[in-house]
Amino acid sequence: MTRENAYGDTLIGGTDAYSQHRWRWSTTFKAVTYTDWAPNKPDFSEGDECMSLTARFDMSWDDWQCDRYQESFMCERLIE
Repeated sequence: MTRENAYGDTLIGGTDAYSQHRWRWSTTFKAVTYTDWAPNKPDFSEGDECMSLTARFDMSWDDWQCDRYQESFMCERLIE
């Protein structure tokens, strides 16, 4: 289930807010081991601490400011 913001971005749950340049999944704190970053990303700009799936880069990943999403997110659901 996803919801995009006006930029076509969707948060996917990764962050480097806890330790700069070390990406972790925000729900489990496990290190991100698979990546699909867009070219020259992450660029580690000031405040870019959230990982997003972005249409601007052909659905590759971008690092972006967490407060710019306003209700754009992806949820994970366990299927039993």
